[in-house]
Amino acid sequence: GGSNNAVNAQLGLFQKAGAGQARLTVASKSRFATMMERYSTRFGTVIPNPDLKAERARHYEIGYAGPVAPGWSVDAALFRSDIRDSIQTVTIPVQSGCGAACSQPQNIAKARATGLELGLQGDLGPVQLMGNYTWLERKNISAPSVLPTDTPRQRLFLSASWRAGAWKHTASAEAAS
Repeated sequence: GGSNNAVNAQLGLFQKAGAGQARLTVASKSRFATMMERYSTRFGTVIPNPDLKAERARHYEIGYAGPVAPGWSVDAALFRSDIRDSIQTVTIPVQSGCGAACSQPQNIAKARATGLELGLQGDLGPVQLMGNYTWLERKNISAPSVLPTDTPRQRLFLSASWRAGAWKHTASAEAAS
């Protein structure tokens, strides 16, 4: 029976830097709880929480995108997000309906995410290559003993595509810590 609403805004400054572009952005954004986070019991292992509020975050990013060599480009960014009402899965002691300890999605108050993203793409003859690396550090500011969940500290994605006539063949690999 509850309601939830949000207004999101973003401001960006973009400046030509050589053959590329530098950027500085600030944004105020929200993420509403999913139906699964609110209502799913996940086969009796989770206590539903229909009263979850939307996460609110202020995002800051500074970055650069542009060529680094003929046929190759890079996109690099440093970012920080100050989050309130962060939705995290918290372990709950034994309750009715759970034979053992269960978990529950909850708003855990304040959190911070800082990180770095690096992307590179280019061509080696008929093959297109792409790689993306992200390093992320998340902290629960309100309750440091409750560790953030469901996001890797490091993530690497690589792909290679080759076009043969009307067909495009792509192979990709992903690794996360």
